[in-house]
Amino acid sequence: KEWFMRASMFVIDKTGDYVVIIKRYKDGREYHVVPGGKVVVGESVQHAAIREISEELDLNINESEIIGSLNGDDNVFFFAKTGYKQGGLSIHGEEKSRSNLDNVYQPIWIRISEISRLEIFPKFDKNRFSKIVGDKCNE
Repeated sequence: KEWFMRASMFVIDKTGDYVVIIKRYKDGREYHVVPGGKVVVGESVQHAAIREISEELDLNINESEIIGSLNGDDNVFFFAKTGYKQGGLSIHGEEKSRSNLDNVYQPIWIRISEISRLEIFPKFDKNRFSKIVGDKCNE
């Protein structure tokens, strides 16, 4: 299997209380994923995360909104504190074209306090996640 780097982003709302994740239903299984995807050759990991959010969710993130990052095994998670309010989210791009009744991508706003009880991929250190969002979002 070819190795590649992945970039993901936690998009945090204006209040600092909610984050976007994608609820997945695939092959009868329900789980959650952090929006993101492969880093393209010649692209910075941060730029890849911003691009993926634009492609998947049609949300525009500025570099100035990025408040931290967390390294996973083959993945870097970025955190963006945005001016977005909770509201309608929809899936776009490749994920939209791959969607069907047996393969559902449903972006949702979820309370940051709920993250620890969900099965989310790629895996990340939930204690470090809490430290980043707790420290940065409550300023």
